[in-house]
Amino acid sequence: MSAEQLLKIDGKEFEVRLIKISRSASIFDKYAKRTINGNLQREIIGTYYNYSLEFAYNDEPEKYDLLWERLTAPEPFHDIEIADNIGMKKSFKGYIANVKDNISYANSENSNERRFDGLSCDIVAKEPSKRP
Repeated sequence: MSAEQLLKIDGKEFEVRLIKISRSASIFDKYAKRTINGNLQREIIGTYYNYSLEFAYNDEPEKYDLLWERLTAPEPFHDIEIADNIGMKKSFKGYIANVKDNISYANSENSNERRFDGLSCDIVAKEPSKRP
């Protein structure tokens, strides 16, 4: 994975650069309840790492469309490989949600050009990355 290619989906790198990776960690419980004396009892399932991605503008519509098609594929889960830290990468199964972009139109006398930018999505882990 090159410095510009920080993401693989289902084993394929896409020639659209990432400009921002936001990550979050959620610790989910199997149960969490208070006892009669007020103490919290909980059984932790694990820690899930989830990501929000923002992609750079790409002036090559064919490459952009390939990524858009992969991000919006109606599949329950994908194999994800993402740069997580300097020199580190995370591989996991997850689903892709909240895919969105902007289409800007530049109208001139001779053309009606479209520009796609602001592409972003969320990737939600299927299983925890850490277990107790």
